[in-house]
Amino acid sequence: MNKKSTIFFLEPYVHISIGKAEILLWNTLNKKYVNIENDTYFSERIKKIRSKKNCGVIELDQSILLGKGNKKTLNEIRAKYIGDIIENLKGQKPVSIYPIAKLKTDFVVNKESDSPEGKKIVHLLNEITLHLNYYADDKIREGHKQFIYSIADKSTHEAVFGQISKLISDSKNSYLYNCNVMGGNILQYKSLNNLLPVLREHDFLKSFYFHFENFNFGLFENHFHKYYEDDKFNFNVFCFPSAIDGTKYQEILAFNEKHDIKLNIVFLVQSPGDLKKVTESISNNAFEIKPYYNGNNIGFFRKYVFPSEKEILKDENDTSMKDIFAKEAFNILHFGKIYVTPHGEVYSSFHEESIGNIRDSTLQELIYNAIFKRDIWLMRRNKVKPCKDCVYNFLCPPVHDYEFVMKRHNLCNVIF
Repeated sequence: MNKKSTIFFLEPYVHISIGKAEILLWNTLNKKYVNIENDTYFSERIKKIRSKKNCGVIELDQSILLGKGNKKTLNEIRAKYIGDIIENLKGQKPVSIYPIAKLKTDFVVNKESDSPEGKKIVHLLNEITLHLNYYADDKIREGHKQFIYSIADKSTHEAVFGQISKLISDSKNSYLYNCNVMGGNILQYKSLNNLLPVLREHDFLKSFYFHFENFNFGLFENHFHKYYEDDKFNFNVFCFPSAIDGTKYQEILAFNEKHDIKLNIVFLVQSPGDLKKVTESISNNAFEIKPYYNGNNIGFFRKYVFPSEKEILKDENDTSMKDIFAKEAFNILHFGKIYVTPHGEVYSSFHEESIGNIRDSTLQELIYNAIFKRDIWLMRRNKVKPCKDCVYNFLCPPVHDYEFVMKRHNLCNVIF
């Protein structure tokens, strides 16, 4: 290094994303960004700045730096607090510590016997979805493959209480924070009064899901009245927008207000008309919107669901460096989640094969199979096409279920 040189560095809170055609520098604090085309002076320097041997800094050539295009790029980087230059007068190379994510695996597995060893692997579990029975209605056939929803099937089989009780008990050594409980009609589940006290013994959140069509006020009150004031119990009702004008919908709202149980309405929308109906009719009530892909409404998703480049980069995108590091390590949407059918089959995703059955598999074995024998928990956006070549891959949501149903990963309006 020369005695006097110009040193370029990037701030430690700046996300560097190198794509096929360009590089993105995104300030995670003020949400400002700079796009730089690949194969330019600055793009090559930025690639080198990440090298360990360069310690987060790189020397710039003053004569080239003063070129019109390079000077403009540097000024933009400095103006947006993404990086800066310093004059190195002493001839000693400075160091800029740039954070690099490292996944810590604190569980032990016995790979020779191909089975988990010890209980630490159970720590990876954070959410269980229990399907107590099936949903005979076929209006939403593939709902459970797109979001949290009941499994459509004519079978009258229901979950074996002893098996799900043991599963819940075995999860006490995990970091389980939520248990979803659903089915075609969980109020008809024969062992519901036995299950509720078992769930109440644990500190995790209990999220119950019902269907508007078969929601029975009397049965609900008989089973749940003693849990109304328990803040670990929350209640959700799946509903189609067409029900808003009906009498029963008003009765549910009145029942909710009377008992102050904060019933959350989950609307299943499939069209612009559905969306308009919900947004214009709902005001003070708690509600959630779930877009449902029915195979014929891709236009609706393109217009109302798929984000544009501008939406990804808007100031409201609160993605932090910590979030980006997490997305680089694993799928934060799916990691640690398992789904149990009424027959006891367990899935880490309904788009992959079963990881076992609670009838004859331990929780350790199920978690082991999820992380080592299936893909979804570790499926990151930089590992799937075409997202792997896009600079916005870690600013977008993680790989999710809609992508498998639509058979494409780039559910966005970004062209690159």
